[in-house]
Amino acid sequence: MTSDELRELISNARWFERAGSFSSEPGFLAIPSLTFWDHENSTTGIPALDMTLGSMVWLPQSPQDPAPFEMPPQVSSTAGNDEYRLALASLRSSDGLACLRSSWYDYSWQAMKTAAYAMRLAAKEIAGQAPSQWCAIARIFCHDNWPLGVSGDLVVVY
Repeated sequence: MTSDELRELISNARWFERAGSFSSEPGFLAIPSLTFWDHENSTTGIPALDMTLGSMVWLPQSPQDPAPFEMPPQVSSTAGNDEYRLALASLRSSDGLACLRSSWYDYSWQAMKTAAYAMRLAAKEIAGQAPSQWCAIARIFCHDNWPLGVSGDLVVVY
C-alpha cells in the first residue's frame, strides 16, 4: 500500500456501515454483535469464544494505549498526521455510527478514535517502507467494518 492508496481508502470509506457482517478468514474472528460487552458477566454461550473475547486486547486509540501489534518503525514525528486528520474529518460525517450501540453502551467515540489512530499508524508503516499489520487493519476499517482488538493470534472484527 502507498500513501496515496491509503488516502484514497480513507476518502472513500463508509465507516462502520458493514459492521457486524465481516466474513471470517484465517487470522480473523468475525463477531456479529457487541453484546458480549453489555454486562460484566455476559456470555456468548460458547465457552471457547467467551475466553477469546474475554482475553482480547483492544486496539489503541492513542500513543498512551498498549498496542497488541508491533509499532511502526521510527519515522518523522509528523508522519501520519495528515492521514489522521483526513480520517477524523471523514469519520465525523459517517452514517455508520448507529450500529456501534449495544444495550446502553455507545462505542462510536471509541471506534472513531481507534480508526483515526490506526490510519496514523498505517501511514507510519508506509513512511518507514514497512507496510504490515496496521495497513491491514486500515483496510478493514476502510472496508466499513470495525477491527476491535487482538486475542492471541486472531484479530477480532465486528
